[in-house]
Amino acid sequence: MAPGSTVSYGATYTTKRAERLATLGIGYADGLPWRLSNRGQALIGGVRVPIRGGVCMDVTSVDVSGAPGVEAADVATLLGRDGGEEVALADFAKAAGTIEYEVLTAIGRRLPRHYVGGPGAAADGSR
Repeated sequence: MAPGSTVSYGATYTTKRAERLATLGIGYADGLPWRLSNRGQALIGGVRVPIRGGVCMDVTSVDVSGAPGVEAADVATLLGRDGGEEVALADFAKAAGTIEYEVLTAIGRRLPRHYVGGPGAAADGSR
């Protein structure tokens, strides 16, 4: 996007330079807190990328200008570890202005669950 372009509903972010944005298929309907608009971050390819604009109902934009090689269908990690980087639950909750339990209980049904380890889990992580 060219410098001076606005992003998301309400034009809540304006690019300061040429920026490459990616659209993530997750939003507040999935449990990603709206309060992370313009302040949260994700990990793509082990690189931190900032959320730009508002977290929308079904999508969220991130600035991948500093993450060379990002392509469509790459995995974005919003909570957890990717490479040597991590978005810890406590940091995620603090950025969203809430507590850790609220973050976890707000994760919507549209997101798949993969259980790994723990009581009742099969060796391959399935149940």
